[in-house]
Amino acid sequence: MNKNYELTYRGQTVYYQIINAPENPGVDSFLVLTKIPKCFGKIDGNLFINEEEIKKHIDYILDEGDECIEGTVMKRG
Repeated sequence: MNKNYELTYRGQTVYYQIINAPENPGVDSFLVLTKIPKCFGKIDGNLFINEEEIKKHIDYILDEGDECIEGTVMKRG
């Protein structure tokens, strides 16, 4: 079972797992979101290289306009 890591940024907490990426030369692993605030929408399998990319994703979502209210969406599976 993969370990979940927590990242809090701009008042929002997301959880992610690190998965191996043996088929991608030059990249050892990816970060995949497993639990996010409901206002972020559905988890659609986006892969990130590092936490900075996740922060940019959060910036994009929060800068879209609407206020994000706490609640979570978990990946099924």
